[in-house]
Formats: sequence, structure tokens, C-alpha cells
Amino acid sequence: MANLQGAITSASRLRGKPVYPDTLTHWTGVLDEARKARTRTDDRDLPTLDALVARLEIELGSFQPDPSEQP
Repeated sequence: MANLQGAITSASRLRGKPVYPDTLTHWTGVLDEARKARTRTDDRDLPTLDALVARLEIELGSFQPDPSEQP
């Protein structure tokens, strides 16, 4: 969950600023791994994991990637 929390922190800090397409790809990968982790996560940790996944989804939704633009 540390990678997920780190991605949320970074995305929040960079909201409204240009980011590299590779950064968005990395954050999306973290999100995909977190979704896969649901099947391996203890039931008591699922609410926390689900909340973090939802938060990162919201953060990523604020970015409009344009591969032709580099920061």
C-alpha cells in the first residue's frame, strides 16, 4: 500500500501541473497492481485498499495527458 500512498501524494502535489506521460503510466501501473492486490488482501484491509484505489482514481482523473507536450 506504500506505493499506492506515494502515487496519491505525488499526484496530489502535481495536480494542475504538467507531468511526463511516463509518470502517468507509472501511476496507472500502481493503480492496476493495487486492484490485483485485492484478491491477496486480508478482508480487514480491504476498506483501506479500496479507499486508496478510489483516491488515486480521482487524482488521475484530474490529469489530461498530452503525449506531444513535455514539461
